[in-house]
Amino acid sequence: MTQSEMQPLVSIGMPVYNGEKLICEALDSLLAQDFKNFELIISDNASTDRTAEICKMYAARDSRIRYYRNERNIGPVSNFNKVIHLGRGKYFMWAADDDLYESSYISCMVDSLNNNPLAVLSFCRFDNLYKNRPPFEYNIKWSKVVERDRFYRLIITCFQKPWLANACYIYGLIRKDILLKVGGFDTRLEPYNNVGVDLVVLFRLLCYGKFITVNKILYHRRCNINRNIYLKETFIQKLEKSSVYFLAVSKLKTLSMWHQHYSLLRTVVKETSLPLFQKIIMYISLYISEIIYYIHDVKTNIMTKQ
Repeated sequence: MTQSEMQPLVSIGMPVYNGEKLICEALDSLLAQDFKNFELIISDNASTDRTAEICKMYAARDSRIRYYRNERNIGPVSNFNKVIHLGRGKYFMWAADDDLYESSYISCMVDSLNNNPLAVLSFCRFDNLYKNRPPFEYNIKWSKVVERDRFYRLIITCFQKPWLANACYIYGLIRKDILLKVGGFDTRLEPYNNVGVDLVVLFRLLCYGKFITVNKILYHRRCNINRNIYLKETFIQKLEKSSVYFLAVSKLKTLSMWHQHYSLLRTVVKETSLPLFQKIIMYISLYISEIIYYIHDVKTNIMTKQ
C-alpha cells in the first residue's frame, strides 16, 4: 500500500489563488513536519500566475499532496469549504499559502487534541511576520477564555473585537466530525461579503467544545505589508477624488457588511441548544458588541483624519 492510499490522521487543506510568490515556502514548511501521517490538499481557485505549475511540481515529488484546480474562481468561502470535503483524516486544518510552521506544529496539535477529548480545536501562540521588521506577537487573552465552560466562552466571545487576531485560530487543528457539523464557512454571508466568516466558524465550534492553546510559538502568520500599504495608498488616492456622498455610501456599506456578520451570529445563538435566559443574554451582548464596534470604527476614522 502506497503512502497516498493510507488513511491519514490529519488532512491539511490549502485554498490558494495567485500564490506563486510565497507558496513554496509554505509548502516546504508543511512538508518538513516531524509528524508524517498527513495529506495535503491544494485547491487552486483558477490562479492566473505560476501557482498551478508550482503545485503540480510539488505533487509529483510527494505522494501526500493532492492538487485540484477549479475551472473558474468560485470565491474564497466556497474554496475553503471544498478542501474540507476532500479530506479523509480524523483531524483537519486549513493552511494559508504564505504562512510558516515550526516542524513540531502538527505533532503538538495532535497530542493536544488526543490528550483533551473535550476540546474541538487546538492552536498555539503565534507571531506575525512583516517584511524588514522583527516578528511581532499579539498579547491577546482570548486563549484563556476558550478553555472555560460553554456559556462563559460564548458570552465573552460575543464581545471580542473583530479586528483582533483571534481569527488566526481558524488555522488550528480541528476535529473534522465537529467541523462538518458546523458546516464549515457559512455561505449565507458570501453573496454580499465574507467579512468575519472565520469568526462565525470559531463561534460555532465553541458551541461544541473548548479550544486548547499550546504555550509555544509554532505558527508564523505572514503579513504582506507591501500589499497593505499599496491598498491604503490606492484608497487614499480615491478618497481625494471622491465626493462626500461617495464617502458616506462607502462607510454605510462597510457597516452594513458587519451588521450582516453580527446578524448571522445572532442566528447561530438561536440555533444553539442553550437555556432561554442564556440566549437572551447573548442576544443583548451581540447587539451591544455591534454598537461598540460601530463607535470604535467611527472614532478610528476621526483619529486617522486628524
